[in-house]
Amino acid sequence: MPPTRHIRTTAMIIQHLANLPSSCPIDSSSLESCISALKSSISALESSAETLAVKSGFWETFSWLCAIAVGIGIAGEIVVIVSEHREDFDDWRRCIIRPSDRPPLWRFRFDIAATLLVLAGVFGEAGATGEVASINSRLRSKASELRAKNDLLLAVITEEAGDAKVSADGAAIAAASAKASAGDAKMIADNAFGQSKAASVVATGAQGKAEKVAVTADTLNRELAISESKRAELERSLAPRLIPLRRWPDGVTNIDDLKPHPAGTEVVLEYIQDAEAGRAAANIRFLLEAAGWTIASALPIHHDTADGITISAYLRPEGANDNDPAERAAEWSSIVARNTLRTFFADNDWRPHFGYAWRGEIKRGSVRITVGFKPSPYFSDPSGREKAMLETLKSNKPKRNPAEASSTILSLEPPVIIPQPDK
Repeated sequence: MPPTRHIRTTAMIIQHLANLPSSCPIDSSSLESCISALKSSISALESSAETLAVKSGFWETFSWLCAIAVGIGIAGEIVVIVSEHREDFDDWRRCIIRPSDRPPLWRFRFDIAATLLVLAGVFGEAGATGEVASINSRLRSKASELRAKNDLLLAVITEEAGDAKVSADGAAIAAASAKASAGDAKMIADNAFGQSKAASVVATGAQGKAEKVAVTADTLNRELAISESKRAELERSLAPRLIPLRRWPDGVTNIDDLKPHPAGTEVVLEYIQDAEAGRAAANIRFLLEAAGWTIASALPIHHDTADGITISAYLRPEGANDNDPAERAAEWSSIVARNTLRTFFADNDWRPHFGYAWRGEIKRGSVRITVGFKPSPYFSDPSGREKAMLETLKSNKPKRNPAEASSTILSLEPPVIIPQPDK
C-alpha cells in the first residue's frame, strides 16, 4: 500500500471510530466494516515489516561481502610488501650494490587494485551500516503502529460488546430477536478477538526482528571501527618518516626541546643507501640546524646497521687518561646530547636505539646519528615490546595540536653530503 493511501485509510478508521457510539451503537454491519478496515491496515503493516526484513537480510550479506573485500585488499597489500622485502633481502644477502631496477608493472597494478578493494569495502560497510540503521528505525516504527492497531481493535470490540449488552437488556420484549442478534455479535467478536491475537503475534515477531537488526548494526559498527584502525596503522607504517617544523601563534615550536644542548656539540650524521632513509636524514639535518646544532658530516654508509635511528655517544680512546677532566667533560656532554635527541625522536614516534660509539671512533664530545631502514610494526616488532619501551622514553610534556600551528615547514629535499673533516 502506498504511504499516502495508508495514511488516508488510517485517518478514515480513526474518524469512523470517533463517531461509533452515536452512529452504530449495535449495528453489526458497521462493526464488520470497522474490523475489515483494521484487518486491511494490519495486513499492510505486516507486509511492510516483511519487506523491511528482506531488505535487512540483503544489507547484512552485503556488509559481510564488504568486510571480505577489505580483508582481501589488505592481504594484497601484504603480498606487495612481502615481495618488495624479498627483493631487498636478496640484494642484501648477495652483497650486490647496483642501480635500482625498473619497478614491476604487475606489482603496481596489484597494489592499486588491492587499495581500491580496501576503499570500496570500507565505503560499502559504511553504507550498509547506515542502511541497516535506517531499516532498524523503520521496523521499530512499524512495530509501534501494529501495537496501536491492536489496542484500537480491542477498544472497538470492548465498546461494541458493551453496547450489545445494553441493547440486549433494553430489547427484553423481543427476546428471540435479541438473542439471535447477540449470537451474531458474539461470533463476530470472537472472530475479531482471534484476529487481534494474530496481530499481536505478528507485532511480537516484528519487534524480535528489529532487535536482531539492532544487534547486527552494533556488530557492523564495531567491525568497521576495527577495520578503520587497522587501515590507519597500515598507512602510518607505509608512510616515509617525516617531522615537520611547526610554529604556533605564541612563538613555541616543536624543536624547542632541541635548543638547550651542550655548547660545541657536533653531530656526525650517517644513513644507509636507501631513498627513504636518505630523506629522513635530510629531515634530521634540517631540524638540527634550525635548532642551532652543528652538523660535522653527513655521509651515506656501505655497511649494515640496525633498523630505525641509532644514536651513539662519544667514548674516550684506548689508553686515554681516565682522570682527564677534559675527556670526562666531553663524554658527559655527548651523553647529554644523545639523551636530548633520544627524547625528541621518541616524542615524534621514531624508535631510537641508543648506546656508545667505539672508543675513538668519533670526534671528542660529538654524537653520531645513524639512520637505517624504517622499522615495520608487522615484521620487526610483532610482540609490541619495542613499542612499549618507546612509551617509556617519551617526555611527560603535553603535546600540542598540529592543526593549531600557525606555520608548518616540510623538509623533503634529498640529503646533502657533507664530507667528514680529517681527524
